[in-house]
Amino acid sequence: MNTTQDKAPAYRWVIFLVCFLSLIVGYANMSIWSMSIPSVVEFFGVTETQAQLGNSMLFVGYALSSYVLGAYISPRFGQKKAGSLGLILFLIGTFGMQICNSFILVLFLRFLQGCGIIWGINVGLTASWFPVKNRGFASGIVGAGLSVGIGFGGFFASWLWERYGDWRQCIIHGGYVWLVIVILYLVFAKDAPKDLYPSESSTVTESKVDSNLNVWTLPGAWLSSLALFCCVWMASGFAACLPSFLSNYSYTSAQSGTALLWNGLIAVAVTPVGGMISDYFISKGVDPLKSRAYCMAFGGYAVTAVALLLMPALAPVGFAMVILLSLLHGAGGPVANASIGAIPLDLLGSPVLADKMFGMTCLIGLSGSILAPPVITAVANAAGWNAGMYVVAAGAIAGVIIGVIMPKFKIK
Repeated sequence: MNTTQDKAPAYRWVIFLVCFLSLIVGYANMSIWSMSIPSVVEFFGVTETQAQLGNSMLFVGYALSSYVLGAYISPRFGQKKAGSLGLILFLIGTFGMQICNSFILVLFLRFLQGCGIIWGINVGLTASWFPVKNRGFASGIVGAGLSVGIGFGGFFASWLWERYGDWRQCIIHGGYVWLVIVILYLVFAKDAPKDLYPSESSTVTESKVDSNLNVWTLPGAWLSSLALFCCVWMASGFAACLPSFLSNYSYTSAQSGTALLWNGLIAVAVTPVGGMISDYFISKGVDPLKSRAYCMAFGGYAVTAVALLLMPALAPVGFAMVILLSLLHGAGGPVANASIGAIPLDLLGSPVLADKMFGMTCLIGLSGSILAPPVITAVANAAGWNAGMYVVAAGAIAGVIIGVIMPKFKIK
């Protein structure tokens, strides 16, 4: 029988809410920047490809801060302080745009904004407040804040763009909303008390895998990192590509924003479903790593690949088809992402190694969002936006292949 201390505290829902809201912030700024590209091009006299470096620098900050905050700051000072530092840097980057007239300085400020995408910190903070039986569901829902950020950001950006029509005003006025969310995080986020669920300690078993093993030498760790690379490639590439792609078919910025909104909102429902599906097969005796990897490959990447490959053919048919394919794309990504979060522990069987591998996964995998916007834009400028959409789809196809072969590399 559980002790009184084992009762799940009501405050876990406060943690859940502030973590979810703060994850919306960072990805929403990717959509706002993408919607403001024409103004950036005109203001600084740069090309569209150069302007997309603004999204690339956002993810440079995201990747590096995920590694530094998770591997160094959080273990020493706690998850709340690590997350707070990232969000404060984000605010500096946002409101610094008010006085910035240099494109190089803007790129640095976008880097600071990227430091505020505290996915790893918030997933870990949320998980620590929930009992093990609800932990996967809770961390999956919190992670869906990233996809909601893309969707809400597109809708919010279209409203800001129609109201202000200027890149700087869009970012600054969006920043007032983000300021409220960051204040809520700073006030209400807390590290979980030690031994919050004492009875769970009896269920923990130590792995026989050497905790000093270098994860950088493991093929499975590299495959997991490349899987995240594919996931963020197809997510950020789609968000960066869609407004210009649809404009090519005479759709309005409001319609682009609506498509991105639904693309993000579907993640709220689908992200936990992906985890539940893999959990179901595990309960039926399927090897955990195989269940996660196959769910990622076929329930996630394959669905997204179909949507992206069909988009150039079906987008001219009508806006209803755009929405349908955006929903399919938005559903596939979270399923893949939810599986990736569980793969390190399934692959290695050691919590210590899993944390190290997750830092590696973020550092390498998130580079997909650094490269996707400029590469896809460059391809589109050379061969058309249909070709750009196919390049986004290539990431999903690669993800299917990775998911199929990953179970072969489980550490015994």
